[in-house]
Amino acid sequence: MAMAKMGSSFYDTGLLMVVKNYYNHPNLSAVALTDEVQQIAISNFYIINNLLFGLCPLPSAYILARLGDKKHRKITICVPLIGYLMSRLLLLLVILLDWLTEVMFGSAALNGLTGGFTTYWAGIMALGSLNSSESKRSVRLLIIELTYGLAGFAGSLASGHIFIYFKRETSSGYGAGLLNSCLLLMHCIQHFCWKRTH
Repeated sequence: MAMAKMGSSFYDTGLLMVVKNYYNHPNLSAVALTDEVQQIAISNFYIINNLLFGLCPLPSAYILARLGDKKHRKITICVPLIGYLMSRLLLLLVILLDWLTEVMFGSAALNGLTGGFTTYWAGIMALGSLNSSESKRSVRLLIIELTYGLAGFAGSLASGHIFIYFKRETSSGYGAGLLNSCLLLMHCIQHFCWKRTH
């Protein structure tokens, strides 16, 4: 869970850098965009991206929750993690192949259709509840939330350093090092989750 959150922090930073670089690209228009126009374009991108990310999980979250109740609890955790992994891979392709940033709208939709954060977090909390006694359940859930928050904080701090390091050391696309680190973490946590979730 902590590794997944750190990977998400790397992804968020990488996406921001890619979007900012895209709207700051000199070939985007004949006239360089002003800071205000760039800010509006970036804001519009994130509004659409967050709408897709928030609305797409609505039908799939219910279906995955039902499957998790009937079959196995790991469905509600591992399926969203597969979606996370695929969407992160898509951002890496956007960087390396110089695709349009709007391709990431498809990534947000894909992430949502595989359950997104809604299903993933519900699965984590349900699993935490099931694996703890009634007297220690609230403490267990608090520890899960605290761990998740600390992992996000550490990931946000580390992502800036990783981005600067890879930007200096390699000539690969903008943010590719961050996305490679993110994909490595996401692959590890998905494999671990599939093996260890009961």
